[in-house]
Amino acid sequence: MHNLIPGQLRASALAVLCSVCAFLTHAAQPAQRPNDYPNRPIRIVVGTSPGGGADILARQVASKLAERWGRAVVIDNRTGAGSAVAMGIVAQASPDGYTLLVASGNTVALSTILSKVEFDVRKAYAPVSQFGSQPYILASAPSLPVSSARELIAYSKARPGGLNYATSGIGSATHLGMELFNYTAGLKMVHVPYKGLMTAMADFAQGQMHLTLAAPIVIMANIRTGRLKPLGIASLQRASFYPEVPTIAETGLPGFEWGNTYMLFAPSATPPAIVSALNSEVVQIMNTPDVKAALAADGSEAAPPLSSAQIKEQFDKNYVVWEKFIKTSGIKF
Repeated sequence: MHNLIPGQLRASALAVLCSVCAFLTHAAQPAQRPNDYPNRPIRIVVGTSPGGGADILARQVASKLAERWGRAVVIDNRTGAGSAVAMGIVAQASPDGYTLLVASGNTVALSTILSKVEFDVRKAYAPVSQFGSQPYILASAPSLPVSSARELIAYSKARPGGLNYATSGIGSATHLGMELFNYTAGLKMVHVPYKGLMTAMADFAQGQMHLTLAAPIVIMANIRTGRLKPLGIASLQRASFYPEVPTIAETGLPGFEWGNTYMLFAPSATPPAIVSALNSEVVQIMNTPDVKAALAADGSEAAPPLSSAQIKEQFDKNYVVWEKFIKTSGIKF
């Protein structure tokens, strides 16, 4: 996960870069998988509805994995409770590599912190691999009379509680990102959770929904068609996929960052050989020319090629950062 909380995760950036260098030798040769794996279809459980960021990337990887391994890889969308339903299914599944989870790294970490699940996600899962990483986009309904984060902040302060924002569920990355935006800017808005952001588009078109802070892969198509209006990029530098859109940091909230990395998880007791083989395959898949082109078109890029052990280390460190932020910010869920 990267660009999650302003300033707090920068200290880990150098460690990640160094670990990438160490991993390159490991990634050069495909990991050897057990001879009998897989010998039946693999199920990837996704906690969002079809069309969401996790779902889109899961289907891209599933298709490539099926081609490479000659076995069906099935996507199973299990929405509910901000991905907690899907997480519970995989946490209780047999640790044999045939039931996997695709979800945003911060959504999984926050599920225990926010008591959305009764188990410790650090012990329940083995983080297998990372998919794409991306800064989020602050976007509004076209009818909202603002064109930047600065104008939005002034408009909202004059109408406390008068604007609402859509998310893919309580405790989701979109929800927490908007809460962080409101907390940092001193705003009060109304949260409206949906099962998936795609289901909110009709309300945006009718002017009943005002804002969202979402992954480019989820909302870029609606921005291109004019159903949503971009107000700012949640990164410190302008995004290469949208250079004309200013950052939130330069037009309202200095230092504001918000992003996400989608990840593949397996039950914690999954054999290391299977975890390593999956990791190796996903790293190669995410760096194929067609997948990289698809990621770039949706405002994303392949995540650093870290080993499962390195990803686990980063995940646990980010968990501590999230836990401290939730306790000290006073944000209520």
